[in-house]
Amino acid sequence: MQLFLLTWGRLAGPWFSRREFTKRPDSGAELIWSISEDALEATYPQGNSTITWKALLKMVFTPEGVLLYTAPQIFNWLPRYGFKDDADFARFKDLAGKNAQVFGLPPPANQTTENPHQ
Repeated sequence: MQLFLLTWGRLAGPWFSRREFTKRPDSGAELIWSISEDALEATYPQGNSTITWKALLKMVFTPEGVLLYTAPQIFNWLPRYGFKDDADFARFKDLAGKNAQVFGLPPPANQTTENPHQ
């Protein structure tokens, strides 16, 4: 019975999380990020929040963008197409490399991703 409950929790947990997230007022909201030497600030319809570089648990770069983890299962997604250009994304990588406590490996510099929303 314990094995069943443990397995059920692992399988159903992500489904419940997605379901509950869609009920949040900020689900699907557009965030505007401001990035500096000191912190990352997100502005969204309900308010704003500031994350210091030291507060990041880890960062994982993918060809499509970067995941900013503030807890093991809580992250923010910054899509690559949200940056002005590849040089802007490269500056972000440099800042992250200098300031983040744990840093995921970035994709090759010559790899670009088109904005699927244009």
